[in-house]
Amino acid sequence: MIYLVLRHPAEGWLSKRVIRLSGGPTVLAWFRWALDEAKGQADANAWLHTLMDGAPYGLGSIFRQASELAIPDTWQDLLALLHEQLYVEGGPEYIRMDDEHSLRVRTNDDEVDLAYYFFDQSFCEDNPHLVGWLLQEEAPADGYEDSEFDSYIEADPLEPADEEGEGCSWIVLNTLTEEGLEPPGPFVIEGVRLPDLARHLASVEPEPETWPDEMRLLRACIDPEDPDLCKAFGVVAKPPLPRIPLTWDALIGSIDEAREELAELRSEHAAECPADVVPTLHLGQHRILASFVDPHSEYREQWILFDDLWAAKQPDLAQGLLAYHVGWDVLDEDYEED
Repeated sequence: MIYLVLRHPAEGWLSKRVIRLSGGPTVLAWFRWALDEAKGQADANAWLHTLMDGAPYGLGSIFRQASELAIPDTWQDLLALLHEQLYVEGGPEYIRMDDEHSLRVRTNDDEVDLAYYFFDQSFCEDNPHLVGWLLQEEAPADGYEDSEFDSYIEADPLEPADEEGEGCSWIVLNTLTEEGLEPPGPFVIEGVRLPDLARHLASVEPEPETWPDEMRLLRACIDPEDPDLCKAFGVVAKPPLPRIPLTWDALIGSIDEAREELAELRSEHAAECPADVVPTLHLGQHRILASFVDPHSEYREQWILFDDLWAAKQPDLAQGLLAYHVGWDVLDEDYEED
């Protein structure tokens, strides 16, 4: 089995699509088979799109030329061929292979940055922590395990922490920003787990230069008389939130000041978002996943919050989520965006 994961904000509620392919036990073997198959096609590009029910942007460029290309014998030959023939918006560093078991590509479709990842079953078995989130197609189950979770990903702390509390909560924002495949974060709040996060957020004042817009917005949706994170997400989900643009110093005062300011912003931007734009919310005690749609582009973005107890129950999925936001090449645990 070969897996191809396409990462693009138009690809479903999680902004990614998993494609399962036959044709060889390794990524190299699959490309050898596919290039050979493409040689006999009257329209290799159409054949590829049918095979994948929509191929990643630019991938067809190498198959359209298949009749003129030699079949690569090694993964090094394949990488050299891809560097010569595969269309990407970027240099050779945007096409990466380390062996025959995975290929990672970054490009741009003239609207947004996107990436796609080929990997085989052997890679999955050796690196479950790298593919855990890539292969997730449904909302991960809630739950917890009272044990330790240690991540090799260094998250940005959101201050102030709860110095007297236990555990921590992570915030992963797969948002539509100028950073593209390198959104801000991930973030961590030490000393507080998800069931107590609303109370903590309502009791502190954000540091304007370190708190992302999404967390300031979420905090302003909390009722200090009934601090409930799930209820706050229900407020965030109502148009025109969460697409209200914020200045760097918005929503940073006391919780009452932030709520008053948010009410004014909501009224000011009320006509900018259709009321029928419906988000996808999966709320729980130890993990929350929200997927919001941009009404203008119909692209999706995700806000994902989870604590150390949820991560301990499914560490590979948690590690994969955090790795998704370190750099575009999520299959290389040593990779970080410069």
